[in-house]
Amino acid sequence: NEGGYEAVSIDAVCRSAQVARGTLYHHFGSKDHLLTHAILHWAEDLGEELRRNPPGGRSVPERLAESFKQVFESIAREPRFFRAAVQALFSSDPGVIRMHARLSAVTADLLDAAVGNAAGIHSAPLCMVLGHVLHSLVVGIASGRVTPEMAMGEITLAARFLLDPLAETRIAEEPVGERRRKGRRTKTKGG
Repeated sequence: NEGGYEAVSIDAVCRSAQVARGTLYHHFGSKDHLLTHAILHWAEDLGEELRRNPPGGRSVPERLAESFKQVFESIAREPRFFRAAVQALFSSDPGVIRMHARLSAVTADLLDAAVGNAAGIHSAPLCMVLGHVLHSLVVGIASGRVTPEMAMGEITLAARFLLDPLAETRIAEEPVGERRRKGRRTKTKGG
């Protein structure tokens, strides 16, 4: 957490964890594998917390925003760690590639917990698309281009579009200042 991807060294990790280098490499083939495991562990812990304390909110988009408020705020609090972890996620390391399926499953569980048992919603395709939006927002926050507030607005807006295709029309009819206040993009389709 001290300096981002370049600052993470296996030697420093071994000293901090008080383990031998060989022991660390027995479990993790590379720095990228270790960082990916760390973000997976973080996501699993967050998922358990969301299951224990389901998000409030009347609608699915509100529950999604509430659920991911913790995600977005965590990333903003530790941007160097998340920047390093996001960089590691793009590695071609075999250990990282194997972890992608687990991370996707954890992300789907997080989204599924937020969607809950909403009547008439097929959560698998919704969670798949929102998982891609979430990934983009995590990259944006970790890189400093997106604030947690903007991310919450984006995930809520994406859920609204997916659940109510006519939402775009209603959003386009809102005054521009109102969309800005709510953290929404000011341009819409055709505008």
